[in-house]
Amino acid sequence: MNLTKILTFLVVFSMFSVLGVAFLSNTSVAADTTVEVNIIGKTGTETLSLSELQAMTAVSGKSMYEKSVGWGGEGNYTGVLVSDLVELVGGMEPGDTITVTSSDDWNTTYSYNNVYDIWPDPSTQGDMILAYEFEGDLVPTWTSGLLIAFLPDDEIYDNNDSAATTTLDEVASSASKRWAKYVQTITVNTANWNVTLTNDSWSIVYSDLMIRNMTAYTANGSFEKSSGTIEGPFTYTGVNVTYLLEAVGGISEGQGMLVKSRDGYYNLTYTYDQILWNDSVEMVLAYDMNGVPMDEDEVPRIVLIGEDDPLTDGHLWAKMVSSMTILQGVVDYQLNLTGAFRMEMDRATFDSGAACHNEVYGNYSGIPLWRLCGYVDDPESIGAHEYATGLNYTITVYAADGFNKTLTFDEVDENDDIIVANMFDEEPLTDMYPPLKLEGDLPSKSFKIKGVSDIVLNWVVDIEAEASESEIAVGDSVEISATISDQTPIGGQNITFWIGDDKIGEATTNASGVASIEYVPSVAGSYTVECLFTFGYTVNSANASFDAIIPPTITVTSPDGGENWVKGDIHNITWNSTGDVENVKIELYKDGSLNTTISATTANDGSFSWNISEGQATGEDFKIKIVAIDDPEVFGMSSANFEISEAGGDGGLSIEIMAIIIIVIVVIVIAAVVLLMRK
Repeated sequence: MNLTKILTFLVVFSMFSVLGVAFLSNTSVAADTTVEVNIIGKTGTETLSLSELQAMTAVSGKSMYEKSVGWGGEGNYTGVLVSDLVELVGGMEPGDTITVTSSDDWNTTYSYNNVYDIWPDPSTQGDMILAYEFEGDLVPTWTSGLLIAFLPDDEIYDNNDSAATTTLDEVASSASKRWAKYVQTITVNTANWNVTLTNDSWSIVYSDLMIRNMTAYTANGSFEKSSGTIEGPFTYTGVNVTYLLEAVGGISEGQGMLVKSRDGYYNLTYTYDQILWNDSVEMVLAYDMNGVPMDEDEVPRIVLIGEDDPLTDGHLWAKMVSSMTILQGVVDYQLNLTGAFRMEMDRATFDSGAACHNEVYGNYSGIPLWRLCGYVDDPESIGAHEYATGLNYTITVYAADGFNKTLTFDEVDENDDIIVANMFDEEPLTDMYPPLKLEGDLPSKSFKIKGVSDIVLNWVVDIEAEASESEIAVGDSVEISATISDQTPIGGQNITFWIGDDKIGEATTNASGVASIEYVPSVAGSYTVECLFTFGYTVNSANASFDAIIPPTITVTSPDGGENWVKGDIHNITWNSTGDVENVKIELYKDGSLNTTISATTANDGSFSWNISEGQATGEDFKIKIVAIDDPEVFGMSSANFEISEAGGDGGLSIEIMAIIIIVIVVIVIAAVVLLMRK
């Protein structure tokens, strides 16, 4: 009786000991769910606990940062990409920023380029992560709390790295200032407007959020319109253009700047001297006028202002600036002629042409417009005296500020009373830029354009496009063809084919005006191919569309041959699939014939838990077949046979039974030891 009680006690004690150890083990690794971060973005707010952060894709790396004096933070960090966090709430666009708020109300702002590590050399900054672990210690054991950290390739984030990867509005005194501790909230700030700054191959987007955070300059200025009307003076506030260009390395003598507007209306080029002006005039990218934000159809605007209220040419003021690109060698002026080809006529060439083909209208003198067209109205670059008659184009004359007027071929054809003048009273024009003016017997006064910069011949061309198939499989080829008509001049013309910003091919039209290419899509999706006809400045396009699909497939991964499954056990049937397969049917085959339907329909999620019934037949010649419900021709089957056996048969003892046997043996051994010790 005593021995029975002892054995019973030992069995119960052993079982509770095992359960207790397991419980303590589990509780010792539980995450601290009190640590959390709020992500606020375009689509709402996400609050993530430490365990939720750990469930995301982890990024680890060694790093350290330079302080005002010395170094700190050396060690291994693990966390989540900040870009992954902001994507949970709608992501960011170039120009957007994030504000990181710490629990002590300290705020740090980072640019889109920081979040997505977009720099001339991405290895300088490396991944930007929200770290929750340092040297193996999780927060809150790691007392810095959730931390913004950078993981450059060389594992050292020094002050030079910080300066090279920090926008002008957020330059910090040391690299350590860019590492934010005790992070509580990450907020995405959406831009109202952006300006893209470019120098050579490097571009960066600055938004109103960033520009308004820079040192501001306020002064007055006026400008004169093409009509002669003076606007202003107005008080503008903004950022000096020379300072803003420092974001892409600054501007040097001999360089210039190309400025474009959001609406595509402006396309202005500035020389180095025009950008720097003098001590009394500053070129500023303005966002406020007379103390209030500018209207949407103006902001931001390039203005020329100063303490002495300067009056400048309105052609040099640009509204709705969207990009500022540093260019090389912008000096003097050039007149761009575009037709069958593009010709850039410099001042010397124009003066030479005027000496040969000069015509006078009133007090103005210069080259007849039709003569200038003759330079570029056919592919042979011969000169103004080789003017071709009877062609089918219009002529658009542009001013430097984008203002333009269009004349018909009949209005210009061999008409010496419409000229591009470079002289007034036999003196060079100086009151406009470029110093050229469209003058003569024009349809109206508004056609008398000051500052002529471009003359464009626009051929009349129709274009149609089509794809040979409306739907193809990924990896198959589709023919994209374009047909042009009403084409002048006659001859093989080049068609380029584009998907978005990517050029996928080009071809020359045949005698019927047809050009085509073969294209092989590598990923599934709906494709739109733009077929673009360009003849000088004449541009016309048409789109061809098709869908590329991934052919559906199913591959059984378990059981896939050689397994021994026991009746009464539960096993996971697993598979992989591609393409559009929504639901599947799972069947059991024995010796090549259907044995039973395991599931008539189940979601195509890659796994199904199968409880093998006691009534299931046994054998070594079973296979699983998984069939797409919508298309029975799409199926997968085990590569080889697997076995189903009786419980307790060749399949062996279950894990539960083996565990009980081991526990009983341990208890008996312990009891025997106790009895021997008592003797």
